[in-house]
Amino acid sequence: MKYIISVIFIISSLTVFSQIYIVQNNKGEIIEGALFYGSNKSFSSNKKGEIDLSTFSKDQKITVYHIAYKQKIIIKNELKKNIITLIQNTHKIKEIQIHSSLNTEENKTQIIKLNRNEIQQSLSKNPAEILEKSVGINIQKSQNGGGSPNIRGFEANRILLVVDGVKMNNTIYRSGHLQNILSIDPYTLENVSVLHGPSSIFYGSGALGGAIIMNTIDIKNIEKNKSFFNQQYESSSSSVTSNFHSIYKYKKVSFLSSISFKKLGNLKMGNNRFHGYLDWGKDTLVTSENEQLFSEYNQIDLTQKIHLQINEKTFLSINSQYSTTSNINRFDKLNDLIDNSPKYKNWYYGPQKRLLKSFNYNKKNKTYLFD
Repeated sequence: MKYIISVIFIISSLTVFSQIYIVQNNKGEIIEGALFYGSNKSFSSNKKGEIDLSTFSKDQKITVYHIAYKQKIIIKNELKKNIITLIQNTHKIKEIQIHSSLNTEENKTQIIKLNRNEIQQSLSKNPAEILEKSVGINIQKSQNGGGSPNIRGFEANRILLVVDGVKMNNTIYRSGHLQNILSIDPYTLENVSVLHGPSSIFYGSGALGGAIIMNTIDIKNIEKNKSFFNQQYESSSSSVTSNFHSIYKYKKVSFLSSISFKKLGNLKMGNNRFHGYLDWGKDTLVTSENEQLFSEYNQIDLTQKIHLQINEKTFLSINSQYSTTSNINRFDKLNDLIDNSPKYKNWYYGPQKRLLKSFNYNKKNKTYLFD
């Protein structure tokens, strides 16, 4: 009998001296790490949301603080239950939407944008030349078939390339010079945006040094059918580029069809060397006077876009792009010597191929399931 009395005495003592409360929110979820302080004493709730307030006096004001909840002042005498409820400290912020095609008119910080007229007026054979001529980006290029964008010392896998919302490269690509931007047909580009600094975080990993966003011609709203033929000749490399593209619409279906041929010859250097090094750029193996030998190559670019307007709120689009080149000899490797003999018989890239297939279904509507 005395053991039973002892147990009852211990339980009653714990009830008197150990005052355990549960901290929770208005949804009944326990709150860990809620801070209770007053009279130079402070305690926090454990993982179970429990807090022992036995060290505080009955009429003492206790301040309850948690970073995610509104601050609350309690008095033990006024607590009717062993539950302390905190109200969430919520802040409403505006909705943030991140799209692959950034609307640069809404965010002009650290962004350079080129429209279609500027792209065409640059008379460039590839997007690398467009960037070099128009926005002042440094392009690493020692021959035809070269063109690696460099933004503030970053290039290759540190610069993200995005075409029509699809990433061309990522961080596992090589860190050296990368020429895959040449596989984009400049004749089909609608606009080009260069993002660096804080603006590049819109596109996540791979955009450490910046992002180059390229969008092809938008065929959603075609007013009338159009066809274009462009041909360009460049004497410095005896290159000829030809493009035919057509934008047309049949009922609710819009099309863009484009084909480009590029034939680039050997690159020729200028005669004037004002720095005084008259033999600069000349080599006995792969140059003849001011002409780089073996630097010619061919390229074909194909683009087909289809846009179907199903109704006012629904459409789907198919985007197909293909690019391929012949072998591209590497000038700075073919001129390497060992015992006055060529170190390499062949050193080339290629064929450099790129295939893009994109299917996009878009429905703008408000229902019980989605908006």
